[in-house]
Amino acid sequence: MVDSTEAYKQAGLRVEVFAAGKFKSAGMPGVALTDDQRTLLQSDVEEVAADFRSAVLARGRAIPQEAMEGQTFSARKAMRFNLAGNVRNRDAALAMLRGRHVVPTSATRM
Repeated sequence: MVDSTEAYKQAGLRVEVFAAGKFKSAGMPGVALTDDQRTLLQSDVEEVAADFRSAVLARGRAIPQEAMEGQTFSARKAMRFNLAGNVRNRDAALAMLRGRHVVPTSATRM
């Protein structure tokens, strides 16, 4: 989120928000986040991140926690952390995807 309150002040602008609920104006240009809004948004982000980690690990991949902090990796490091390296080339990737493709039967087609 960009806190543009100072820029608005310097431009001689003041934003007044009319909203129902203390979270409705979160992220509105020219208005700083309240502590409650900041806490809510951070907890939502952490919940989604935990769900993502669980979904990835549920597939049986041995990925260490330190490799799941939102950072980027070079190809070599990604392979070291078991984040890459499942297929060696384009042909192998296409073959793997073809193997996962489910063709609907005539009974399921509309």
